[in-house]
Amino acid sequence: MIAIRNKNTIRNSTCIVLLTAVFSWSFCMLSIANISPDTLRMQSSLENAFLVAFSNSDALNSTRVFDILGYTDEQKRTITNVVPKPSSLSVSFEPDLSGPGKFNSIEVLSRNTHFYKLIIDSCKLNFNNVNINSQSLESGRILFNNFGQLGIETRVATTEILKLFEYFSDARKISNLKMTMKNSEILVSGTIKKGFFPVEFHSYGKPVLVGNDKINFRCRRLTVNGLPMPNAIIESIFSKINPVFDVKRTSLKLVLKNVEAKDGYIITNADLR
Repeated sequence: MIAIRNKNTIRNSTCIVLLTAVFSWSFCMLSIANISPDTLRMQSSLENAFLVAFSNSDALNSTRVFDILGYTDEQKRTITNVVPKPSSLSVSFEPDLSGPGKFNSIEVLSRNTHFYKLIIDSCKLNFNNVNINSQSLESGRILFNNFGQLGIETRVATTEILKLFEYFSDARKISNLKMTMKNSEILVSGTIKKGFFPVEFHSYGKPVLVGNDKINFRCRRLTVNGLPMPNAIIESIFSKINPVFDVKRTSLKLVLKNVEAKDGYIITNADLR
């Protein structure tokens, strides 16, 4: 009798799980069905237009994003010299019903974006108080008349961050370079050849904001050939390395708001002005 009850319990539990899955699927389908055809058409138009904008330098320039932000022609040429290439792109928006081409917000989410030698896992652009040329949108192009603020959130895997070292001559002297993450802390390790002797190092720390235009690597612990280094030496070493990112070295007018290491990614939030 106990065995029969157990079988019935398992059968009943399975039915409950299946029914829950069916109801959840039905609810999702009903939610999608409630989206108006006009909303779906607008979403499709925006996604196609943004894909065109990221297709080449001229198309990106013609969106007028950098004109509205007040960039010079020389700055625009520098910025759009290398165009980010997303593998996929999606758009969500909140319309402003006061007139055509007006939106309270437009969010553009790109995935696996190729930029220089990096692959950015995700990049989110948040436009608010947007006014775009509706006729240009009908012809498949984004042309901004105006927008209030542009926020950017990027997620880059630690494996991609390592590629940045290729741009620095000192990094080429490092072998066995590795970067791993545990919780919110980053471990960078490698071997540096000093004369005839290899020097193995392990550093533990995390990225931190300095003001709103720099990112430092705050090293909590550093070992060299297994020996822990005193804080004074750590500070001396990293004073020559930091900042690891400086807005002033870019052509973008970024205002950094937050940076954190999480789940194998470096996540950065900023406003573009």
